[in-house]
Amino acid sequence: MSESTNNERDAVLAAAASNSNPSSLSVGIDYSTTIHIDSIVDDTGKYVGTVLDGGLTDDLQPTLKGYLPEGKGIEIRVFANGSVIGYTTVGEDNNWSFTPSTPLEAGRTYEFQVFMFNPGDGNTLWPSNTYTVTTTEANQDGNTAPDAPVITAGYDDVGDSQGSFSSGTTTDDTTPQLSGKAEAGSLVKIYDGSALIGSVTAGGNGEWTFTPTARSEGQHIFTATATDAAGNVSDRSGDFVVNIDIPDATPARIEHVIDDQGIQQGDIENGGITDDRQPHLTGSAAAGSTVTIHQYDPYSDKEYALGSAVASANGQWEYQLSGGQVLQYGGESRFWITTLDNTGNTATSPDFKVTLVGANQDVPADTTPPDAPVITSAYDNVGTVQGDLTSGAITDDGTPELHGKAEANSVVKIYDGSALIGSVTAGSDGLWHFTPTARSEGQHIFTATATDSAGNVSDKSGSFVLTVDYPDTTPARIEHVIDDQGIQQGDIENGGITDDRQPHLTGSAAAGST
Repeated sequence: MSESTNNERDAVLAAAASNSNPSSLSVGIDYSTTIHIDSIVDDTGKYVGTVLDGGLTDDLQPTLKGYLPEGKGIEIRVFANGSVIGYTTVGEDNNWSFTPSTPLEAGRTYEFQVFMFNPGDGNTLWPSNTYTVTTTEANQDGNTAPDAPVITAGYDDVGDSQGSFSSGTTTDDTTPQLSGKAEAGSLVKIYDGSALIGSVTAGGNGEWTFTPTARSEGQHIFTATATDAAGNVSDRSGDFVVNIDIPDATPARIEHVIDDQGIQQGDIENGGITDDRQPHLTGSAAAGSTVTIHQYDPYSDKEYALGSAVASANGQWEYQLSGGQVLQYGGESRFWITTLDNTGNTATSPDFKVTLVGANQDVPADTTPPDAPVITSAYDNVGTVQGDLTSGAITDDGTPELHGKAEANSVVKIYDGSALIGSVTAGSDGLWHFTPTARSEGQHIFTATATDSAGNVSDKSGSFVLTVDYPDTTPARIEHVIDDQGIQQGDIENGGITDDRQPHLTGSAAAGST
C-alpha cells in the first residue's frame, strides 16, 4: 500500500479509537490475534460459495465474514487496497459480516483487511489478515475444474471397412476422427500417450470432434482434458485405444515356378508345361507373414497344403517341393498361397497352373522371328579408289562386298530390289558378309532378311543403296580421215597426202561423250 493510503487508514483508525468504548471488550482475550477475515462469499452467477484466498469472483459485492470471540458490539473497519470502504459491528453471536455498498470493479485484484483498536491504549492498531480476491466478468470465476471429458467413438473413412468404432478396435485409417463430450465451450486437448497432438473447442452442447495428423502403425492410447474459461483443467478422460494396422501393399502371389530338370530349364509360364516333377516356387507376400503353399493334384483330384515359408523383410518367399511332393500326370496342376501377417490379416493369391509332361517334352516351339538384320557397309576393291562404302555411294566395283549383323547363326538372305541374289550364315557373333555376282551399271537397292533355326523369318532390313558406274574403255581416237575429191579417194594414211581440202573424219570415244 502507498504512504498516502497508509496515512488515510491510520487517520480513520485514530478517529475510530477516540470514539470507541473499549470497556466492552472481555478481559483475557488477545484480540490482536483473533481479529480475522475468515471467508469471502460469492452469491452471484454460475459459481457461488466461498472464494478462496487468492481466488476469483464475479460477485462485485462479495460478503466478508469473521468471528471475534466475546466481541459482541465491537465496531470493525473494513479496508480494500488500503482505503476504508465501510465498517460493521460484531453481532450477538460474535460473528460479523460486511458487504460493500459500492460495487467493486471487474478485473481488479483487491486486498481486504479489517482493523480494531487496542483497548489498552486506545490508539494501537490491531489488523486482521489480508484476504485477496480478483474480480472477473460474469461467470468467469469458476474455481472448480470441469468434469473430465469423454472420448465416445472413432471414425474410419479409409479402405474397405469404414464407419464408427469403439475403443480397442483395429483400423487401417491412420487419421481416425475422434468424437466425444466435454463441458460446453471448454477447450478439449487431445493426447496420444503423453504427447499433446491438438485441441478443439466443445460446442454449446458439449460435443466435439478431432482428426489427428497421420499416426504410425501400432497401438495408440488417446486421452483428453477439458479447460474451462477460467483456466481450470479437468482430469484426463478414460483411455480410448486404437490399433492402427496399415495393410501391406505387397501382393500375395506366386511369381516364379522354376524348372531345373532336362534340356529346357528356367521359368515356367503360368499355364505352361514342365518335365520337372518338383519345381521350385518363389513369390511375394507381406513382410514377415506366414506363407502356406497349396497344390491341387489333377491325378487324385485333391488339394494339399504342401508346407509354409516366412516372407522376408523385402516381402519375398520361396519353397522347394521335396520328398513325396511331386507333380502328377493327368492334367493341369494348380499352386496357390494363403498368407497370415502378424496383425491377423489374411490373403490368398491367384492360381499358378502347370502341366507335367515327359522328360524333355517341355521344349517350347520357337515362334518368335529374329530381329531384322542390318547392312552396315560395302567394300570396293576395284579401280584407283577403293575402301568402305556407305549407303548412297557410287562405285566402279560391280561386285561390292556387303557387310552386316543379324541374329547369331541365322541364315541371311540378300536381295537386289525384289530379286534374291544369295544367302550367307551369320556367325556366332552375328556378323556376316556377302559378295554378289556382277551387278549391272546403275542403281541397286540391297536388303536382307534373317531366318532362325526354327524357320522364323525376320522383317527386311533397311535399304542399302549403291550406284554402279563402270569406266568406259573405248579409246578416244581419230580412226579415219577420208578423201572424197579428185582421182585418188578414200582413207588417207596417217602422215599421208590429200587433195581434198575438206576431208571427212571418223573415230571412237566413250559412249555418249562429247
